[in-house]
Amino acid sequence: MIRLAEEGNRWTALACVDAASGDRRRLLTPVRVQGGNHNLAWSEATQKEAAKQTLNLRNKIAALDRLALVSTRFSEHFSAARVFVFGDIAEGERESWWFCQQVLRLIEEYMDRMVIAQVDYDQRRLHPNMSGILDSMDFATSHEPSAMATVVSFQTILKYVRPPGIALTWGVKGAGHLGSRIIRLIAGRAWHVYVAERLPDRQSAIAQLDNVSIVDGDVIANVSADAIIFAADSGSLNMHVANVIAANERVAVFGGPEAGLDRHINAIQKLALADKWFVPSVLCGSLGLVSNLEEVLNHPLDIDAQAHRLESIVSVMAEQAYVRHVPFHEICSMVLRGIESI
Repeated sequence: MIRLAEEGNRWTALACVDAASGDRRRLLTPVRVQGGNHNLAWSEATQKEAAKQTLNLRNKIAALDRLALVSTRFSEHFSAARVFVFGDIAEGERESWWFCQQVLRLIEEYMDRMVIAQVDYDQRRLHPNMSGILDSMDFATSHEPSAMATVVSFQTILKYVRPPGIALTWGVKGAGHLGSRIIRLIAGRAWHVYVAERLPDRQSAIAQLDNVSIVDGDVIANVSADAIIFAADSGSLNMHVANVIAANERVAVFGGPEAGLDRHINAIQKLALADKWFVPSVLCGSLGLVSNLEEVLNHPLDIDAQAHRLESIVSVMAEQAYVRHVPFHEICSMVLRGIESI
C-alpha cells in the first residue's frame, strides 16, 4: 500500500500495488476520484477494498491468459494496481484531478515502472473534460471489441437454446458508447430490439435504426425478448429485476458488459434456477481489454481473428453447460480460474 497526501491534507490518495521488488511489468490501474473525508485513505475499510479490487484485476489479467484470444501472455507484461483519491470534490474538482495526476507520476517514479491508468468508466462519462488528463493513453479500441464480444457471446449461446435460423428479439439497457454499438450490431439482423435509454439524444439516434423501439428502463426486464443485455453504467441487476426476468418465459439469456454485473450472485443464482443462461461481464469485455493491452504493447490488432477465437471458446463452454446440465456462467468461471481447460 502507498499513501500520499497533498500539502495541507485537503487531498489524500491510497494506491494498492501488486508487485514485487525488481518487477519490471507495467502497472495497470483503474483510478477513482471520490468525495469524502481525506482520512478515508488511511481507513482499514479502504485498504481492504483497494486490496480486493487489485486482486480482482490480477485475476482478470490471468483469465485473459487462460482464454488465449491472442498469443500474448498478459500476466508477463502487466501487474495490477488500484488508486483511490479522497477530498472535497465539490470545492475543487479540477484540483482533485490534478492531484490524482501527480499521484500517478509519483507512483511511477517510486516503483520505477510505467503506469497505465484509466478513470473508472462512470467517472469518465460524468467528467469527460476533467478525467481525460489522467488517462495514460486514449485507447482507439475501447468500445468496438467489447460490443463485438458481447454479441458473439450471446449469439453463440442462443444457438443452444433457440431453433436455428429464426430472427431473434433482443432487449438492451443502455445506449451509450458501448450499448449503441451493440444495438447497431444486432439491429439489422434481429426481428426486433427493445432499448431502454433515458437520455433524449441517445434515444433519437437509436430510434432511427431499423427494428428498434424505445421502452422505459423499468420494463426492459419484462419485454418479449430472447435475450436481455445490460450495457448501462451500473446497477441494472438486482433481486427485483431477477424476479421479473425469471417470470418472463421468453427470455433465455441475460447478462452483458455492464460493470459489476457479475457481483450480483443471488440474482444470478435465482435466474439460473429458472433456466436462464447468464453471460458474465468479464466475457463480454474480454475483447476490449485484450485489444487495449495489445495496443499498449504496440502489437498488431486483428479483432476479427480474436472474435472468431472467442466464438470457438464460448461454443465449447456452452456445449459443456448443455451436456452436463451445469449453468453456463459456472463453466465459464471454472475455465477463467484455471479449474477446467478448454
